[in-house]
Amino acid sequence: MMAIASTCLGSHVILLADTVCQALSNCTTFEYLVDEATKTSDRRCADLTVCQEGVTYQTQPPAEPTRPNPAYRFIADRTCGAVATCTASQYILTPEQRGDTELFV
Repeated sequence: MMAIASTCLGSHVILLADTVCQALSNCTTFEYLVDEATKTSDRRCADLTVCQEGVTYQTQPPAEPTRPNPAYRFIADRTCGAVATCTASQYILTPEQRGDTELFV
């Protein structure tokens, strides 16, 4: 329920509405937290960068908070790097061939 109050300023009456509370939004699993909520604003989320297959690859995964938070999973975006282009006299060395044990999705 919203309370209404009135204030008189000379011959004018100003109606003042009570505070209206709004539920905070949550970031999806495809977004990261850009700005925390304040007393007067909602938290702000942005889409995670998607690395383009064959063009870029993930060099740094999205950062997770030190303590889990049900409202958002990530606090920083992922970083993508350019995929190297091999010449006609080279071939692509796969992560398995390089011995990489951790692959980011």
